[in-house]
Amino acid sequence: MPASADAPSRTVSPAPARPSRVPRGVASKVWVGSIIGALVLVFLLIFILQNGTSVRFEYLGAHFALPAGVAMLLALLLGVVIMAVIGSARIHQLRRAFKRRKVRQLPSQASQR
Repeated sequence: MPASADAPSRTVSPAPARPSRVPRGVASKVWVGSIIGALVLVFLLIFILQNGTSVRFEYLGAHFALPAGVAMLLALLLGVVIMAVIGSARIHQLRRAFKRRKVRQLPSQASQR
């Protein structure tokens, strides 16, 4: 049936093209990590500068004085090192157990999976 002259013509316009999404790469992750690291360093610097009161310490017969902010930062770093050593030992232990388990597995069992 022909369209009447009174009816408006409807044309469907295509949807606007969306730009293709670019996958995030290693460089963008390093960039974000660098910015976060710089912010953490600024906050640490402010913390150390605001806690500059000298504090005396005695440890195993040694006597020394440090600014309070530096002493707390050193305690934090020591805690991080201890945590890293314990975590690394656990990861090493799990890897060894996994390798032993994999070696004991028979070839017929491996083909069933």
